Amino acid sequence: MLKWLSFLFVVIFSVASGENADAQTNPTEPVVSVISPDGNRLISAGNFSTGSGVGFIRILNATTLQPISITFQQVGAVITTADWSPDGKKIVAGDMNGVIRVWNVFSGDPNYSLGQVVATLASSGIRINTVAWSLDGSKIAVGTENDLRIWSVNTSYVFLGSYSIGFVRALGWNPNSTILAVGSYAGGLIFIDDFSNFPNVNYDEVLVASLSVNSLDWNSNGTRIAVGLARGKVSIYDSGSRARTGRFQIHQNSSPITALT
Repeated sequence: MLKWLSFLFVVIFSVASGENADAQTNPTEPVVSVISPDGNRLISAGNFSTGSGVGFIRILNATTLQPISITFQQVGAVITTADWSPDGKKIVAGDMNGVIRVWNVFSGDPNYSLGQVVATLASSGIRINTVAWSLDGSKIAVGTENDLRIWSVNTSYVFLGSYSIGFVRALGWNPNSTILAVGSYAGGLIFIDDFSNFPNVNYDEVLVASLSVNSLDWNSNGTRIAVGLARGKVSIYDSGSRARTGRFQIHQNSSPITALT
């Protein structure tokens, strides 16, 4: 994972997998890890066991990496992506089968547990690659193998439409504006800041060579964005000018940079 230092310097570090103490009787293969807004909890999600086709979501203590919630299971729904609502009270997750669900997260004493599903946003059969809840809580962005989808969040979840831009691999909301950054398999980095007529949108696009965009993250004040690419590269772009201000070679093999924070 990548950490911002002075806006431009990047460091790679590893994070424990989230395997729990009862792994012998309850094996899990985490493929998703997301820190809660308060920094105290971590979503660990993925495949319940090798070849099982059963997805799981577990909430861990972000410091000890010990489970503090029950495991959620859904047959035939390996979880591929998840995100917290900005208030930390809900989780949105997408799976291999194209299902997107929103759960309540109940606080107990002292545990947190997943409550009931409060909304099922889609069941398309198309793999969900990435989800991102806007920091003002008003929208959920979803990236699939075919398109970008947006839901408006108020007292209910309203589908605004889908925009066909190909294989979406990464999403990130600017922390200080309504701009959504969208990274694609084809190597495009798209900035959208007006959703009033979505899916009819105007956007700025930056072509990041022929390398696929696999991950992205904004710095804390939204002035820079880091983009994780194929072949171990990370590029930095200015939010205003969209100009590239730096590129780093993190490793020399062909593996992509799949997570930034």
